[in-house]
Amino acid sequence: MTRALASLVVLALAVLGCDQMAQQPSVRTHEGPQRPPPSGAVAVNAQPPMPLLSDAAKLRSPLPRTSETVAAGKLAYRRYCWPCHGPNLDGNATVGPSFPHGQLSLLATEIKKQSDGELYWKTLRGAGFHPALATTLTSAECWETIAYVRAVQAGERP
Repeated sequence: MTRALASLVVLALAVLGCDQMAQQPSVRTHEGPQRPPPSGAVAVNAQPPMPLLSDAAKLRSPLPRTSETVAAGKLAYRRYCWPCHGPNLDGNATVGPSFPHGQLSLLATEIKKQSDGELYWKTLRGAGFHPALATTLTSAECWETIAYVRAVQAGERP
């Protein structure tokens, strides 16, 4: 008898609780308009506006090419680029060969001919099978990576 009464009480609470849950206000961040940011707020990792590809050739790195910049670029390359482009920048990696007709070797003549700005644009915006990495790399990390790639292309072994 007490077991039946306890079951009935639990059932009644569950039914009443479910009804109450349906009526409660809740925050659904993915629905409706978002609140504007506070006045003077600055976005984290804010990227400068990206120019058109036709204007990308004019872009120049704001970072000097120093041994520190190249070393930081090597770390970023190992973290973000190595799976597709490989440890030697030649495209021999784990992920890269699965892409059909992709130019994965960063040592190829057509890649060496591209300006730093074009590499910057294509890295952050994506090109062909290359994914856009603007939400992954900061602008500085991208320029550092390009400095590292250029150093290896020039025959240096940083």
